[in-house]
Amino acid sequence: MMKTKRQRMYLDPKKYTTKQELITAIKKVDPKIEDIKEFDFEVATNHIPLLIEVKKKDSEQFQGISIQKHSFKKWLYLTLLIVLICTLGGYLWHIKNQEELVQTSIIPSELAPDIKDAKKIDKNELIKKMQSAVDDGYFNLQMDTELIFNSAKENGKIQIINPEQNKSIIAVEVFLQEENDLIYESGSIYPGQYINKGKLTKDLAQGEYQAYAKAKIYDQKTKKEQTTSIVNLTVQVKN
Repeated sequence: MMKTKRQRMYLDPKKYTTKQELITAIKKVDPKIEDIKEFDFEVATNHIPLLIEVKKKDSEQFQGISIQKHSFKKWLYLTLLIVLICTLGGYLWHIKNQEELVQTSIIPSELAPDIKDAKKIDKNELIKKMQSAVDDGYFNLQMDTELIFNSAKENGKIQIINPEQNKSIIAVEVFLQEENDLIYESGSIYPGQYINKGKLTKDLAQGEYQAYAKAKIYDQKTKKEQTTSIVNLTVQVKN
């Protein structure tokens, strides 16, 4: 049996005044969660990281989640060391039937979206500064956690990089924390591509918004989703 790592979720429990508000926020970040084991709300707001047990729609068992307060530091390099399920599939290919591997190793999902905002990385400007060694079976995503727009109707500063040494496609969706509304979609970003600007899909008034990004990782050949990582960020609309 493959040992799974504890899932991490970036959320600040101190922002919520009641236990129900915190539970609602947790379920918004991960809609697959359908049940949460009882926990002490007072302890939750004073001890970070908070460890809770949840049950998801596609599972009969509870699993642990570590809730951590995210540090909104500009150009935080999110090194997501995720053991890609396709790598396991490739290794087991030689000892098991291919049909069985597809059923047990690939999470059913939508196909990767079309390319939207992604551009080819300028190696002289970006690769030299941001490329890092990533072993086979791991994924490196580099993303700015502060999105800045002069207005909701103009292109704004959105920095997402899929380093050339990665072997998978990424696609990022950004949602508002409170309403869970989709406000940005990157489209597919192939290895060696980056995004440095984009436009909101929702008309937001001037102000700063708490949001979260879902970074989905897809196999290049099958275009099937392999895993998803969630991270909190801020969206600033200046005018």
